[in-house]
Amino acid sequence: MRRLLFTFALLALAPTCNAATPTSADFTFQKTKPGQSIGPIHLGMSIADVDRIMVKRAFSSFSHRGYIDANWRFPNDFNVDVVYRHGHVVQIDATDYSDARQMVPKTFAQLLKSRYWKLHRSVYSFTNSHGAGYVGFYFDDIRKGLCFTSGTNEQFVLNEFHPERIIVHPRGQRAVAADDGTWGVPDHDRGSRAYANRADADRGMEQDIEEDRAAEARLNASPTAPDFTFEKIKPGQSIGPIHLGMATVDVDGIMHRSADETAHFKAYVGKVWRLDGNVSVAAVYRHGRVVQVDVERRPYLLRKTFAAIIASRHWSLRCRIYDMTYPPGAGYVGYYYDDVKRGLCFQAGVQDDFILTEMSPRSIIVHRKGVRVLPTDGRVIGTVDTDPLSRPYATKADADKADAARLRKMKKD
Repeated sequence: MRRLLFTFALLALAPTCNAATPTSADFTFQKTKPGQSIGPIHLGMSIADVDRIMVKRAFSSFSHRGYIDANWRFPNDFNVDVVYRHGHVVQIDATDYSDARQMVPKTFAQLLKSRYWKLHRSVYSFTNSHGAGYVGFYFDDIRKGLCFTSGTNEQFVLNEFHPERIIVHPRGQRAVAADDGTWGVPDHDRGSRAYANRADADRGMEQDIEEDRAAEARLNASPTAPDFTFEKIKPGQSIGPIHLGMATVDVDGIMHRSADETAHFKAYVGKVWRLDGNVSVAAVYRHGRVVQVDVERRPYLLRKTFAAIIASRHWSLRCRIYDMTYPPGAGYVGYYYDDVKRGLCFQAGVQDDFILTEMSPRSIIVHRKGVRVLPTDGRVIGTVDTDPLSRPYATKADADKADAARLRKMKKD
């Protein structure tokens, strides 16, 4: 009886022991069944079943959002990727990097003309952890459960390119954009485009070059320091080309480049651009719209001193003092002389005594009429300074007298 049981055990183990490792020939297009299998691997198989079939362990395995992508590599740049979900196969991918013609003899143009396939095109961007990547073109027959795909970093010519990858996935579902641990995202910028033939691709290349030149010309024509002078300020409305109420995308379009600094504070977003001539422009947004624009210039944007501005009958200015401290602990005292009714504010930041007859505004701020200025330079919001380290004085002599009085008080204490 024991001998009989031993014989049955050997017979049961015989197929496993004699199982040969699959080769690239087992995963050809001829052995593909759309919506079912590629070679010996079928959709719905468990991880253990696939491991028994492949005999050797996967070269690499990656997980992403509930999926596991296992990769096996064969000689001559032939790869097989199996994607699992909940422990079962949901996608099989066979790739021939050496010669795509061996995988599918027909070009993409011929496949698209075929009445047998109803191919839907999707474009994905694949980028690895080192920043390198490519654009993947997926031509998917969702109804049949078969997808033809190829990756490129150049123009995609349909009548020249052959599918280097075949993907089998469940019928009625789109193919998962996965490739050896790299997960694709929809490519809206279209780093590469698909063209019917080489002539169209060459024309497209010339058009891209012209668009790049036009973009460079627009960048060179971006606003400069002279566009933000005091003469081009409209209180309660605008500074140069930037108007209150503009959307974020409109301001970015005017500046023709992204901001040099972006800060988030409370319900506001501040963006700062640095221009030539020691000029910086700060736009403050709330709910995606400009509520304040600040132009700072070194040396001064306006030649008049604070004393002359305060003496002017044109402005009804009220002074408020704020502590402008940055996260590392550095900062300054900000003096804001604000005409709330008109929507214009003159500002200066100091770290010592503030002399009205000598100091000119370092920055000018346009804000909404009837609303107080927001004490910010686009990077930090100030807090009311009840005990400022510096104080405003009419003249230098007054400042010197105050310094002497402070010194006498310190000696007494």
